[in-house]
Amino acid sequence: MNSATRINLSVMMFLEYAIWSVWALILVPHLAELKMSEFSIGLVVACGGLGSILGPFIMGQLADRCFATEKVLGEIRGEIPCRGNPVSVHHSCPKR
Repeated sequence: MNSATRINLSVMMFLEYAIWSVWALILVPHLAELKMSEFSIGLVVACGGLGSILGPFIMGQLADRCFATEKVLGEIRGEIPCRGNPVSVHHSCPKR
């Protein structure tokens, strides 16, 4: 892998995790403004962690048994255009 590609991928991964960390810091005060109890806020935060642990196992089983793995990964990452996925808006659809 050449150095330009390595730098681009490093910046991409940094920005991805930076966005997640900023989002997580804003979530708890927002839920407190909505008058949620501390227990409910804890459940919301715990569900995020639990989903991060269990999600890859569940998606892995679905991808291996039911679908082509590359198509599942492309769909959940928003890299397959023209499927109505709001994340894939930046892609241009081919003209038919």
